[in-house]
Amino acid sequence: MYDSLTMDALHFLHGSEIPQCRAIVDKRFAGYCALQFIYDRSINLRYNSKHSVLEAPYIWPCNPGPHIYFEAHAEHWYHFHIAVTGPCLDQWRQDGLWPELPVPVANPEQVVNDWRQLLELFRDTDPWQQRRAINILEKILLDCLPQDKAAPEPHWLIQAKEALERGLDQQASARACGMAVSTFRRRFTDALGICPQDWIMQQRIDQARQLLEHEHHSMLEIAETLGFYDAAHFARQFKQRVGISPRDYRSSTRFM
Repeated sequence: MYDSLTMDALHFLHGSEIPQCRAIVDKRFAGYCALQFIYDRSINLRYNSKHSVLEAPYIWPCNPGPHIYFEAHAEHWYHFHIAVTGPCLDQWRQDGLWPELPVPVANPEQVVNDWRQLLELFRDTDPWQQRRAINILEKILLDCLPQDKAAPEPHWLIQAKEALERGLDQQASARACGMAVSTFRRRFTDALGICPQDWIMQQRIDQARQLLEHEHHSMLEIAETLGFYDAAHFARQFKQRVGISPRDYRSSTRFM
């Protein structure tokens, strides 16, 4: 739940239930997100150039960024939607609760009941009804999380890893995630149990293992490829984390 739930935590913009929807959406979303639910039939869906056919029941997001296109795969489909903005939405996206891609719905009848209640409540200006609407939307999102595996990584953490893997320093990576550096370091460490600097080094060591196991580059070539100062620096870091030198590791893999 959003820590300080107020009327400003989540702004409901619009929502609908359309049993025979024939709409064609072809746009980039800006300034808000929408959650769509197909209860019956199927649709053609595209995010940029990636095309798929969604067979009901499915929930899919319309988030700022990609060009989004969807229409009925046949004549029409049974459609629900809700459009929102606000800091609660931002927090859900950072935590990985708000989806970035389509997700199947395991209990569509329950989702329909929840969505109808949501559509009734969000139009009420009473603060408590607004809170109830936020709770119901959060419940819909929670119910769509996979039950047989861990929740997906938060969107900010995916961005952080991508930035660090591209060689950005922590300050630039924090900026890409919309955080202060201190917040970025703390949240990264809390999420993965390892600080960003150690995570970067571990990625390099894992790549070094692969090069040592499957290729025949020299120690200097591996060090330069992976961004170590020199071969000696590479050897020290590798032994510190793996327990043996790179040369001994390469020799041991020949007998595996």
